[in-house]
Amino acid sequence: MKKLFVILGLLLVSHALVLAQGNAVVAPTNRVVAPTNAVVAPTNRVIAPTNAVVAPTNRVVAPTNAVVAPTNRVVAPTNAVVAPTNRVIAPTNAVVAPTNRVVAPTNAVVAPTNRVVAQTNAVRDLRELRDLNECKDRITFSARLGFNIKAKFGPRLTPDGMGYNYLDGYVLRDSTGDFDPTGTFPGITQNWGYDNSTRQRDGSAPVGGFPTISMTRLASGADPFTDQLDDNPNAGAELVYARRLYVSDSWHFGVEAAANFTSIGMKESRSASGSGFLDAFQYFLGTSPPNSPNANGEPYQGRFDQAGFVISDTVAGSTPVAVSVAGDRKFDANLWGFRLGPYVERQLSRRWAVNLAGGLAVAIVNGEASWSQTLTVNGVTDSTYSGHSKDCDVLWGWYVGGHVTWHIDHRWDITGGAQYQDLGIYRQNVGARQAELDLGSSIFVSIGISRRF
Repeated sequence: MKKLFVILGLLLVSHALVLAQGNAVVAPTNRVVAPTNAVVAPTNRVIAPTNAVVAPTNRVVAPTNAVVAPTNRVVAPTNAVVAPTNRVIAPTNAVVAPTNRVVAPTNAVVAPTNRVVAQTNAVRDLRELRDLNECKDRITFSARLGFNIKAKFGPRLTPDGMGYNYLDGYVLRDSTGDFDPTGTFPGITQNWGYDNSTRQRDGSAPVGGFPTISMTRLASGADPFTDQLDDNPNAGAELVYARRLYVSDSWHFGVEAAANFTSIGMKESRSASGSGFLDAFQYFLGTSPPNSPNANGEPYQGRFDQAGFVISDTVAGSTPVAVSVAGDRKFDANLWGFRLGPYVERQLSRRWAVNLAGGLAVAIVNGEASWSQTLTVNGVTDSTYSGHSKDCDVLWGWYVGGHVTWHIDHRWDITGGAQYQDLGIYRQNVGARQAELDLGSSIFVSIGISRRF
């Protein structure tokens, strides 16, 4: 029986020790609350179940006093949990700083992003340049304007192509050297002509006892109708075919052929008046100069090496007169041009390129010219003299030019440039005058669109 009580006592002690160990678990439970403030309320609620254990623990005191000490020690660890709970708040707040520091690495991504964009553009540029290199042929259609194209009419011409030296006639040296076998005059010539015998011929022998023929000139001595016509821009168009033959990096080499058209039109109506002179030329007594104009309305014109009526080649006297000249000049031409030559082109970028070209230039000129002139001397108006003609000729020369090209894509371009061209001078006889079209220093400015294929 005594052994039975001992065994029961040992069991009770063991049970009390187990309860003490169960109460000791409260401390770890309270420490879990530390990572978050929100857990504080549940942590306090755990205290109530922990204290409730006190009643069974006190009941164990009767069998053995040794259990009391461990039971009382459990309270201290339970209350001590408060301090660790409060200390956890600092580490929790401290997380803010690391969170803010993340911004710098995030912004740092911009630079790599820009580098990726640059690399992407570079790849695209290379691809488009490669596409440009694949297109060997190009056709360009351009509108263009021609500048520095000049025209003028020369003086009236004799049948031998010599220029009139007066407004209404000429007195020039002939093939004999103007020798006068009679010794009457310093010299005589058959190379002379005049427009109006009624006004210009005076048979009354007013000068030195000899009859005279008068020639009219302005005091300035100039022919107002030999001035250059106004140089206005001349519109046209051009079609160019270019074939690339060789590529070296961004350099393209090839040949181009072009056909173009330019419409040229110049005209002028003007009058000039002022003081002038009548120069008198003597002729032999008992002779009568031919009438002018003749029955066909043509003025009398002596020849350089052909026998004809002779007069003195020296001015016997000059008389001041009032002179007025009115007239019109007009020159129209269709210029059909062709050129052929090499070119070199430099690709500056995927969008821009420049090129230079030069070579042979040929032009067909279809010209039409006309003029008219009316002279009035001392209130007496002569007949109007005029000329009109059409002609065609081929001119040969050279050209050099440069263009700037903007690539819309690898197929289409917009191009603009300038070209210098030398085709010389086109000449056309227009009745008693000669018209000239100066194409020796023409400049053409163009803008157009190109298609590559």
